[in-house]
Amino acid sequence: MKSQAALSLPLLASVAWIAALVANPEPLSSHATLLVGIGLLGVTGVAVVGMLIVGGRWAQRLALVAFAGMVGVAAARPIDVWWVVAFAATVLTTIALLLPVTTAHLRQLPPATPVPVRAVLLPLGLVAFPYLLGLALWGSQSWASVLLGISAPLAALWYSRVFAGGLFVVRVA
Repeated sequence: MKSQAALSLPLLASVAWIAALVANPEPLSSHATLLVGIGLLGVTGVAVVGMLIVGGRWAQRLALVAFAGMVGVAAARPIDVWWVVAFAATVLTTIALLLPVTTAHLRQLPPATPVPVRAVLLPLGLVAFPYLLGLALWGSQSWASVLLGISAPLAALWYSRVFAGGLFVVRVA
């Protein structure tokens, strides 16, 4: 039970960075802050679900990618109280995620029938797209970019659930 609680810590670090960005979005515009927050929360959410339910090592690696994104936000933001709290949560979560207690229930061997890499990278890239778009927007205000950034994770969901037209939506997005 303790390891399951530790595996949900990436969401805490993600929420801490979102709170820090809401408190002081100084280098980013409000639209970019929204997209970065959606991207961080989406990637860490997928990583936590992957670690808790599937027990996959890919989810732990995805959480480490999310932490790299959090460090990117830390590098862009000015240092204040919120920055210190969020950075401390990120460091403590990373340490907890690498401890043997939390990695004990993760799958050690690859699955017998693995999912093709291309089928997994496309939805994961679409989930991370709002974060990357938010960093690209930096100081500009564009509702069209926000709409595109919000539609990318929805397209990933549509594609991964094999809904009719999901591939078409991914190609358009």
